Amino acid sequence: FPRYITAGRNVYLGDFMYLNGLSRDGIRLGNNVRIHEHGWIQATSTLDNPGKGLVIGDDTYIGPRSYIGAGGGIAIGRNVLMGASVNLLAEDHRFQDTGQPIRTQGLTRKGIVIEDDVWIGNGVIVLDGVTIGRGAVVGAGSVVTRDIPPDTVAVGNPGRVIARRTGERVSASTQTGV
Repeated sequence: FPRYITAGRNVYLGDFMYLNGLSRDGIRLGNNVRIHEHGWIQATSTLDNPGKGLVIGDDTYIGPRSYIGAGGGIAIGRNVLMGASVNLLAEDHRFQDTGQPIRTQGLTRKGIVIEDDVWIGNGVIVLDGVTIGRGAVVGAGSVVTRDIPPDTVAVGNPGRVIARRTGERVSASTQTGV
């Protein structure tokens, strides 16, 4: 669905990329965006229920083997660094009705926002409904289930804020789950 995709100058898409732009708002890649080998970007899972789409800001790097599922909409800011095998999952399945198959219960879509100047380490998973604040760092292998405040460092599964970027540690009694 190339008519749903727009790209700025100097965009690099690595070998073996999958890019499916079908969505309500399409996919917009800013200038100097780099998405490395074996990346997968999908804005819609099914033809009968188009997703919202994806915007990636200028000078953003996405590492190899990363998956971006933008059904609920994903906005990635400028100067964002994402390591290898990062997963952004902007939709979830409903499953509360035990009398119905999960696949027939529909989806929820809240979206994901990654603000400017964020660093996301290798193997991080970011779930639907999360905002990662400007200047935040997410450690490798973390699973982000709640918002991360700006200029903080978050790690773990589930992720939690452990420090501010200034190096100031966050005490156990004031740690924020993410």
